[in-house]
Amino acid sequence: MSIFINNIKRIIRDKGNIINMILTPLIFIMFIMGNGNINKLNAAVIDKDNTSLSKMIVNMINSNVNLKDIKEEEINEKLLNEQIDYALVIDKGFTEKIIKGEDVKLRGYKIKETNISVPINIYINSFVSSIKNIAKSCGGDSKKFYKALEYYEDGSFKAEFKPLGNRKRVLTYSSLGFVVMGMLIFSLTSSNLSLEDKRNKTFYRVFSAPISTKSYMFQNTLSYYVLSIFQTIILFLFMIKVLGADFGPNIKSIFILFSAFSLVAVTLGFLISSISKDGRQAGAITSLVITPMCMLGGCFWPREIMPKFLIEISNFVPTTWVLKGAKKAFFSTGIWDIKYELIILLLFATVFFLLGIIKKADIDK
Repeated sequence: MSIFINNIKRIIRDKGNIINMILTPLIFIMFIMGNGNINKLNAAVIDKDNTSLSKMIVNMINSNVNLKDIKEEEINEKLLNEQIDYALVIDKGFTEKIIKGEDVKLRGYKIKETNISVPINIYINSFVSSIKNIAKSCGGDSKKFYKALEYYEDGSFKAEFKPLGNRKRVLTYSSLGFVVMGMLIFSLTSSNLSLEDKRNKTFYRVFSAPISTKSYMFQNTLSYYVLSIFQTIILFLFMIKVLGADFGPNIKSIFILFSAFSLVAVTLGFLISSISKDGRQAGAITSLVITPMCMLGGCFWPREIMPKFLIEISNFVPTTWVLKGAKKAFFSTGIWDIKYELIILLLFATVFFLLGIIKKADIDK
C-alpha cells in the first residue's frame, strides 16, 4: 500500500489541498450557519374538515409556528406580501377519506423562492403518510382509527414524529450544499495527482516495480476516498461542535449518504484525470463540471426556483440525489428512507469508474 500512503502524504502536505478540503467549504458554511435572523415561521391553516384529526394537525402546526388567522381567498395576497410563509388547507371530508383508505392530500401553499417552509412541509407530508398507514391497519374502522389517534395524541408516536420547524435544522440543511461543493472541489482537484505523475514520468517509473495497473488505480482511488471521508467527518464535527448544527434524528444515515457521494466525487475525479492530457486540461474540465453540477443540484439555492426543464435536467447529476436524500434523512428515522438515493449515487460512482477504467486500459497496450 505504498502508493496509498504516499498519496495521502502528498495531498496533506499541499496547503492548496487543505484549503480546498476544509477552509473553502467552511467559509460558506459559517456564513450560512451564522445567519441567525431566520424568524419563526408564519403559517395559516384553514380547517374545513373540523374533525379530531384535522384539529390535531392544527395543534401540532401551532406548536411550532406563528399561526395566523386568515381566509382561504386571502392566501395568495398574504404570501405575496410576506405576511405568511406557508398556508395549509384541510378540505372537508379529509378524515373520512383517510379512514376509507383513499388517496387524499392536504393542500399546501408557499412561495417557491424560499426554503424556510421546507421542514414543516416535509413534516406534514410524513405525518399524513403515517396516518394513512394507521388507517389501513384499522381496516376502515373509524372507532379503531380514533383510538389509534388518541394514542398518537398521548405521545406514543413521539419518537417517530418530531416537530421540524427548527431554524438550526433549516440552516444546517441549507449549508450542506456547500459541503457537497467542497467535496467535489477537493476530490476533483486532488485526483489530478496522477496527471502530475505522468508529467514528471513518476507514473511510468512506478510500473518498473512489481505493481499492476489495477493495483495502482485502486490505491490511488482509495487514498482519495479515505481523505474525502475524513473531510466529511471534519466538516460535520465542526458544524456540530462549533456552529451548533442540528442534523436531526438520523445523522448516521446522512453520514452514510455523504460517504456514498464521496465515492461519486472520487470516481468522477478519476474519470476526468483519465480523459485529460495534462493538468491544465483537467483543471478546465473540473471548473466546467463543478459549478453547473452544484447549481443544478441545489447546492446554492432550492431546485424549485429553477425552470421545469432545468429541474428535469438536474435529475441527471449526482448532487441532486445527495441533497434529496439528505432532505429525507433530516426528517426521518431510518436508513431505508434514503435507499433509493443511495442506489442512484452508487450507480453514478460505478458508471464514472467504469468509464475511467476504459480510458486507463490504454496504458496496458
